[in-house]
Amino acid sequence: IDYAEAVAKYSPNHPDVVSLKKQIDALQKEVGDTSISTTATTDLASDLQQQLQKLRADLAQARKKYSPDHPDVKRLTRDIAALEQQLAELPKTKAMPDAASAQNPAYVQLRTTLESTNAELASMKQKEGAIRQKIAGYETKINDSPQVEKKYNELMRDYTVTQAKYQDIVNKQMAAQVSQTMENQRKGERFTLIDPPQLPETPDKPNRPVIVLLGFVFSAGASIGTVALSDSLDSTVYGRVGVTELLGVPPLAVIPHIVTDADRRRRALFVTLITLGMILVVGIGLLLVHLYLMPLDVLWYTILNRFGFYTASQ
Repeated sequence: IDYAEAVAKYSPNHPDVVSLKKQIDALQKEVGDTSISTTATTDLASDLQQQLQKLRADLAQARKKYSPDHPDVKRLTRDIAALEQQLAELPKTKAMPDAASAQNPAYVQLRTTLESTNAELASMKQKEGAIRQKIAGYETKINDSPQVEKKYNELMRDYTVTQAKYQDIVNKQMAAQVSQTMENQRKGERFTLIDPPQLPETPDKPNRPVIVLLGFVFSAGASIGTVALSDSLDSTVYGRVGVTELLGVPPLAVIPHIVTDADRRRRALFVTLITLGMILVVGIGLLLVHLYLMPLDVLWYTILNRFGFYTASQ
């Protein structure tokens, strides 16, 4: 078997082929029986025939795909020619082992090995057939998967529609049962809409006028408290009264404050800043009223209407 596989793979002059052939010749000389050679030759011819058929089938498939100059086509052609040459060189004999050769231990061992190999080969072929059947079944299932998924989606869509219809029917049934119960208890006339709901005209919270009023009160209180605190912490002496309270005796003379040009400029700058500050505060207050309390135009007309200067008829 090893010699047949080597002959199928390599040329007759390959070292492995030559080594196996020498081993076979040495075994034949040692046994001294031509029946072994005949059996080995027959098995070798059978293996070579199988290899030749396989190579011819591969060559036919390759010629369908490639041109005659393709490397695979050329390689298969060379292998087929080598196998045909090896088959031609094999001795053509049909001699069967006689009773004497059947008693030879080497022949019996080789024959037993051959039979076990053939049995193992048949078992492997059966397993191969079963595996191929499983593969075909899996391929069929894979090919049928899109159809199964499509049917599943259709069933899910029908289920969703049916469930929606069922829920609608259940809701209608519950409403009908409630109506029937109310009619049986004579309470249907109590469901009367007396006063329809109305949208609120004013916000419930926050109370913006109160917030603005509290802001003014707290700001005024904070200002007065700051002035009082700064006055209580200030130890500067101001005027004749302060000197009298500090020393206990009145001063002999009081020099009045002499107003300079720099004082006038400072006073004018102070008045300007105060005026600008008041204008800014009033502007910010009006903006807050316009944004959070009431638009200024609406507030103006409300004030005029309150004092009788403007009416809706005008």
